[in-house]
Amino acid sequence: MATITEGGGVITAAEFQQSAKYRACSEKQRLWLDTLLQNGFDYIHATCAAFDMKSVRNAAIYSYSVRRSPIVRAALNLFLHGGDERAVFIEDLKDSIRRSKPGSTARLRAQALYASMVFKVKDEAANEPDDAEEPAIPTARKIEVLPYDAMKAYKVGAFVSDKDATGALHVGQVTAINANGRPTQVVAVKSTADGQQPILNATGQATREL
Repeated sequence: MATITEGGGVITAAEFQQSAKYRACSEKQRLWLDTLLQNGFDYIHATCAAFDMKSVRNAAIYSYSVRRSPIVRAALNLFLHGGDERAVFIEDLKDSIRRSKPGSTARLRAQALYASMVFKVKDEAANEPDDAEEPAIPTARKIEVLPYDAMKAYKVGAFVSDKDATGALHVGQVTAINANGRPTQVVAVKSTADGQQPILNATGQATREL
């Protein structure tokens, strides 16, 4: 078993900063990592410090994007797990469980997989058919998603996409239109900004409150 260092990793901060995976990161990513080690892994604070974020909410959203960067993930994996990909997968699985809807099929399956990997518990219901499968959420791979244009008319049921001020892409389904075919209500079905729902502003463009 690896020894946990004072900074919470399996190697020291000095060893980490000399590693190839750390040096592969950009200057801001390295500052983000350094701040993270110093503040006890406060992701939002590290994001504010490294990327000069003006809003805590924006920092919370952007911190997730930073963590998902393959270069940053590889560096964090080295510091926290010594490069153990299985440990990284388990951490991702735990994150999926936290982010999923309580009682949903997705959470139950993720919990069963976590139990089998960590506690060696066999999932007895893994091969049993689900009595009530949750309806699949449409994605860009299964449906036609149209770029939102404030000057165009759309049919009820159409799927549209738009980016907010942070660059996060939101996908929504048109559920109501006016006499000119302009959407008056869009219901979010997918968003790259964790849990945020697009709304319609005065011009009818899908946006998100910050």
